[in-house]
Amino acid sequence: MIHFSYGSTQDMSSLFYVYYYLWAAPHLLLVPVALLMFRKSLHKTFPIFFSYLIFEILQFCVLLPMHVVYMMHLNIFPLRMYPTVDLVGRTGSIILHFAVLQELFESPVAHNSELRRTSARMLKWVTGILVVVSLLFLGSLYYGTIGHRMVPAYATLEALNIAQCGVLVLVFLWHRYLGVTMSPLAFGIGLGMGVTACSEPLIHAWKDSLATRNSGLPDDFVFAAFHVAALIWLYFAYAQKEITSNSGSTLQVREWAADAGRVAHL
Repeated sequence: MIHFSYGSTQDMSSLFYVYYYLWAAPHLLLVPVALLMFRKSLHKTFPIFFSYLIFEILQFCVLLPMHVVYMMHLNIFPLRMYPTVDLVGRTGSIILHFAVLQELFESPVAHNSELRRTSARMLKWVTGILVVVSLLFLGSLYYGTIGHRMVPAYATLEALNIAQCGVLVLVFLWHRYLGVTMSPLAFGIGLGMGVTACSEPLIHAWKDSLATRNSGLPDDFVFAAFHVAALIWLYFAYAQKEITSNSGSTLQVREWAADAGRVAHL
């Protein structure tokens, strides 16, 4: 939530509108991304990412009016309801982030059920290790900084974002190892996820600094990063070409077979 620490009422009003613009604009951009995916039947190729887009749009439609009511101090619902719904939404977004990364990781072997299950198990183990390592690192960092005080609640969120960055690097390395060229949308999905996941730990660290602790500027940068990600997804969804020719499908099957043979000899 934004915290105004500026002197004039005009500055507060301007930042208020900037805050809502940065919150609303990227979520509105997700609508044409979802429509493009549906029109090009890409929702069948990336169903989890398509579900993530729908989830973010619906979450925004719920949270925005609740936030306006909360800021206007209207007694329509209990004040504690908004933080609870926001927490549920953040949790759902994180779960879907990891699911999308798993979808990208499995995409090179999507046509081989056995290899797909094997790659899924491998990614789950690696993800678990990355999450544990990130939690230990941040736990030691905060413990050394604030002593015996409680570790901030969002430290877990930071750890999960750091783990997402590691999983995303693994996704690109996996495609590189297999010699598979990522489709434009797959590359765009990974790039957009990288922008959001890798920027948030840095922004949280900035927010912890003494100079910006009471400022809403870091929150604006979180929304700005998501804005960039939405633009990336929109561009690559538009750039993704539909495969309609039989020859293209045959070539794709041959590529999957070659990839499967390469993995089988690991």
